[in-house]
Amino acid sequence: MNHNDAFVYLKEYFHDLFVKRSIDALDNYLHPDYHDDDIGDNGENHIENTKSFLKDLFKRNPSIGMDVKKAVIEDNVITAYLNWYIQKDGKKEITIKNTDSYLDI
Repeated sequence: MNHNDAFVYLKEYFHDLFVKRSIDALDNYLHPDYHDDDIGDNGENHIENTKSFLKDLFKRNPSIGMDVKKAVIEDNVITAYLNWYIQKDGKKEITIKNTDSYLDI
């Protein structure tokens, strides 16, 4: 996989999550040993914790979304540069710009 493939992969992943609201995308796109430092401690099932986190996030913020701005891959880990937004009056209002996230594929 090259940087462009990683970009397309992430666009599809976040489309499934934030447009289709398909929580199962986590099972389809992430490595089974996926770990997110922001979601839980070592030894916990981070995919299941992330599912719970996102279900709650989508319930609390139904217009939340994410745009993938850039992706870089190295050693099967994709670094994603993301803009988080909410929809207000049909327009995207960016809430967090250029955050980075790491996905182990």
